[in-house]
Amino acid sequence: MAVVARFEVPDGWTVQAFQFTLNPTDDQARALARHFGARRKAYNWTVATLKADIDVWQTTGVETAKPSLRVLRKRWNTVKNDVCLNAETGAVWWPECSKEAYADGIRGAVDAYWNWQNSRSGKRAGNRMGFPRFKRKGRDADRVCFTTGAMRVEPDRRHLTLPVIGTVRTHENTRRIERLIRSGRARVLAISCAAMAPGWMRVYGCWSNALSNPMSRYLIRGWVSMSGCGGWPRWPPLTAR
Repeated sequence: MAVVARFEVPDGWTVQAFQFTLNPTDDQARALARHFGARRKAYNWTVATLKADIDVWQTTGVETAKPSLRVLRKRWNTVKNDVCLNAETGAVWWPECSKEAYADGIRGAVDAYWNWQNSRSGKRAGNRMGFPRFKRKGRDADRVCFTTGAMRVEPDRRHLTLPVIGTVRTHENTRRIERLIRSGRARVLAISCAAMAPGWMRVYGCWSNALSNPMSRYLIRGWVSMSGCGGWPRWPPLTAR
């Protein structure tokens, strides 16, 4: 599996947030709920796998590869047909969701694992962190992040397109960001959906400007709404140059 370089904001670029609210159909709301569950499934599988690796090392001294998104995602691909199996029908359900949902769950568990390790070794400041815990529906914030696939702001300025889920109508007009995209000054990097209060869901989007003028460059982040309850997606602090 090829290693994809982590995106970094170039020198002279700024970061700005945009907020929108979605108005999905019932089918789209159910699709988003499936993606939330898929992310949680992959997260819990990763936590269980890391715990099992530690138990094996303590018992036999056999070490596994250093935990990373690339390593755990490769292992996930070898077992997902068994993990994502409907117990009643025997059907494999992982193809119903974007691969980004599973990658996001694995990434979250790996980040939590290294936060725990760095906390133990004193490399991480702040309160002592424990080993990552399993997530449970109703207690975990419903969210999912897309970094590849069909992600765009539609030219009509009233719709966003998400991978697998499709084109979803927005309550607000999206002209603020659509103008940048239409003029070639921006492109979508990632969109993260997070459920908030019942009846609302937020979608967090990243856009980056490609103009040569440093004063016109942006890495834009926005969020949007839908149904369910949950919390904010994890993004680095806003920065401005």
